[in-house]
Amino acid sequence: MTLNDYFKNPRRLKNKIIVISAKDEASRHISKFTAGAALGLKMKMKFRASYVAVIDMKRDFLYERSSDSKIECSYKVNSKYIDIVSITHIIVRIIVF
Repeated sequence: MTLNDYFKNPRRLKNKIIVISAKDEASRHISKFTAGAALGLKMKMKFRASYVAVIDMKRDFLYERSSDSKIECSYKVNSKYIDIVSITHIIVRIIVF
């Protein structure tokens, strides 16, 4: 199963929180993440930009941000926070909670 196959079925992820962070040349790779549309992602990443997305499937919440500089944000889950930082090397990171 590919990464796109896994994320194309949002029902499988109905109680999950998905965090995506990317920087630098990752824009080339994130454009190949076609399942992002099924998750509601709309933002296009510029070359060498930072990108962060938080998708909370249970709460039907979506946050996307792109910037020319580092991005730092937090997302509250119950009484704890998930701290998210756009990564500093050329990679795309996807975490499912």
